[in-house]
Amino acid sequence: MHSDETMASLVNIALKLNENFREFARIPISAKAIIGSDDGSFEGEAKILSLKGVYVTLDHPMQINSTVTVTIIDTLTSRVLADMKATVVSTTEHGVGLRFD
Repeated sequence: MHSDETMASLVNIALKLNENFREFARIPISAKAIIGSDDGSFEGEAKILSLKGVYVTLDHPMQINSTVTVTIIDTLTSRVLADMKATVVSTTEHGVGLRFD
């Protein structure tokens, strides 16, 4: 049998693990990203990639829920790695989180 204190500690650990749980793995990358929107085309750097989306460092502010196109280009080979529509799901002072549509 576990004491109430031990059980509380285990619950806290489980909650902390769940906070960090992601449905899909995040992969750190460094690739050129071009974001196309109604406001124009903006260049940034794709930093974190998953099956569902990408985080792009970007100097231009974007509106949450706006639809954009994102083109990710390998900086070494200039090969297009992805070219698709996406939705802006988060913004920071340094970039945007995009969910692939």
